[in-house]
Amino acid sequence: MAKFAAAGADVTYILTGRRERPASELTDRARLLAAIEAIEAGLGDKRLPPAKKAEAILLAYELLAEPAASRDNVVELIRRVA
Repeated sequence: MAKFAAAGADVTYILTGRRERPASELTDRARLLAAIEAIEAGLGDKRLPPAKKAEAILLAYELLAEPAASRDNVVELIRRVA
């Protein structure tokens, strides 16, 4: 697996089917999609008014620009505050 990773393969995706590239490596479109997916996962069945949901997506988008941030961190944050 280490050789695959060194060659540029997404080993997490190979093993789990989930993409876990560092957020800093995501394109703008991929980061926006990751932000929306994280908000949706964090909210579950809960609903937010459109303006609040847009704010949450923008915040998640900004957070995912940080190298230390991950989708799981954003999902957990949303679960705790929603």
